[in-house]
Amino acid sequence: MLSFLRRDPKKQLKQVLGDHELPSFPAVAHDALGLIRRNDSSATDVGRTLAKDPALSLAVLKTVNSAAYSIPSKVESVAQAAGLLGLPSVESIVVSVAVARSIPTTSTRDFDLSAFWLVASWRAATARALAKEVRSPYADQAYTCGLLQDMAIPVLVHCLGEKYTDVLIQGQESGDALAELERTTFGWDHAECASWVCSDWAIPEFIAGCIASHHGAEIDGIDVPPEISLVCHLRRMGDEAGIDRLVEEAQSRHGLDGERVRTIVSECAENAGELASAA
Repeated sequence: MLSFLRRDPKKQLKQVLGDHELPSFPAVAHDALGLIRRNDSSATDVGRTLAKDPALSLAVLKTVNSAAYSIPSKVESVAQAAGLLGLPSVESIVVSVAVARSIPTTSTRDFDLSAFWLVASWRAATARALAKEVRSPYADQAYTCGLLQDMAIPVLVHCLGEKYTDVLIQGQESGDALAELERTTFGWDHAECASWVCSDWAIPEFIAGCIASHHGAEIDGIDVPPEISLVCHLRRMGDEAGIDRLVEEAQSRHGLDGERVRTIVSECAENAGELASAA
């Protein structure tokens, strides 16, 4: 169990999801992550394991070869990717791809899953680009956290239906913070719910903690880097108000150049579609 959780995650998920079961984390991804976390595994071992799930392996390669990673020449195999980027980087990519493939694919009249992944990909690319800009050591984790910040929302839409989408619509129409509306309505928010899912899927604690705290919750032992916290302001494609809040906070709280940050956000929006196709 993740050390920062104060409540039994399985019990909390059961109460929230009711008769619905949380999808299983892909077995091949679980095996590959287990290898990566061992000290005696090689890039070849990890690549061979991921090759057992061709779709997962292909999604990892599409992410590595995307504009977000800017690899000079095309990477042809997971083993090659691990050799170029290192196993910790591949771990973050496998987590992001495996979670994206595990999340329910429900779209409704009030929730467009394609639009959801487009915005998530925008956040992911922006978080990684900001990390590279400030030479942060968390560039790969930033990508994964940006992509998965709202990972619980499709799960909640699938399991709770209109009971949850009504709250989503209220947040969109009023401009109120979704997490506050969720806490008022349900007693929990999607960030907290995501932490319970992360526990069930054995997501690395740093990534899980950053996801759980992206709406301001303070978690002992988790110091969220600015490149991860900033992108929570990106809620919809073309959301100028969100971009303005991100830029202002980047300047006032973290001393970044506002115009440079705005350029990064804009460039990453252009690349979001490519990344979303890999999710």
